[in-house]
Amino acid sequence: MRVILFILVNMFSLIANAASTNTQLIKRVQYNAASGQLFFVGEGDWLIPGCENAIYALFKPELEGVQEALSIGLAAYLAGKKVTFWGDCNPSGPEYFFASYIIIRD
Repeated sequence: MRVILFILVNMFSLIANAASTNTQLIKRVQYNAASGQLFFVGEGDWLIPGCENAIYALFKPELEGVQEALSIGLAAYLAGKKVTFWGDCNPSGPEYFFASYIIIRD
C-alpha cells in the first residue's frame, strides 16, 4: 500500500510542477534527424507563464515516446485539431519549451 501511495504522490507532484501551453492549432512539424529533436510550431507563440516567448514545443530525443508524440501531433495537424503541451520552460533558450506530453483538444 505504501508503494502505491508513493507512486501516486510522485506522479501528481510531477504534473503539479509541469507547465502547460495555450491550446492552438499546429502550423508546422519539424524533425531534426541529426539531433533526433522533434519540434511543433503553433499558429502563434506557445503562451506559458514564465516562458512567454516559446515558439517551439520541443520533444528531446532522450524521452521515450517521441515517435508516439510525432504520431499524435501529425494526427492533430491533419485533422485540424488544437493541441496543448505539458512540460518545462527552457531557461537558457526561451524560444524552446521542453514538451513531454501532448493532448489533442476539440
